[in-house]
Amino acid sequence: RLGRGHTPTNSYATIHQIAATPDGNGYWLLSNQGRIGCFGDAAFYGSTGGATPNGSFVGMARTPDGKGYWMFTATGAVTGFGDARSFGSVSPGSPASPITGFLPTPDAQGYWMLGRNGTVYAFGDATSLGSFATPGTASALG
Repeated sequence: RLGRGHTPTNSYATIHQIAATPDGNGYWLLSNQGRIGCFGDAAFYGSTGGATPNGSFVGMARTPDGKGYWMFTATGAVTGFGDARSFGSVSPGSPASPITGFLPTPDAQGYWMLGRNGTVYAFGDATSLGSFATPGTASALG
């Protein structure tokens, strides 16, 4: 069943991400335009309504309690809704390669963003521990 939010239609260029609710009885879908579809018990906390800051959206992550979510673009812009607080974005023109991953810290007071080249960007209480883009910082490569 479709919940609150924007109804997916052909106006969505592409759907980029799915994120499950904590209990697994619902999920959110994210379009590259920043629109959110809510299914099952997934609540709608907001969207950009089609406005895309600094590029199209490529991913999302929910907060640990499921009462919010972040959306991010390939250029490193982050938008939070519900209890997902924004702790910053990658500086415009800064990412050496597109952002492909996003991981919130366990307490939702920060997050890491991953560039395609292996660069890790840390925000809030997330600590930068190195990356593939920084030689010699990985403890093991297999």
